[in-house]
Amino acid sequence: MESFYIFSWYTVSNNSYVINHSEDVTESVSVRAGLKVVRFYRNKTVQFALQTHQSLLSL
Repeated sequence: MESFYIFSWYTVSNNSYVINHSEDVTESVSVRAGLKVVRFYRNKTVQFALQTHQSLLSL
């Protein structure tokens, strides 16, 4: 079974977010953005997830 980590997003201020995680990203990441959940696979960085999450806000 595929292993993955859950990244929880919390709103701080206007379009500002903090990421809460306890493990490094080695396989894939499941990013929860409001009601949207997007999975990023290996070789993707946390910074990439942050940038992508910002773009998800406009969807």
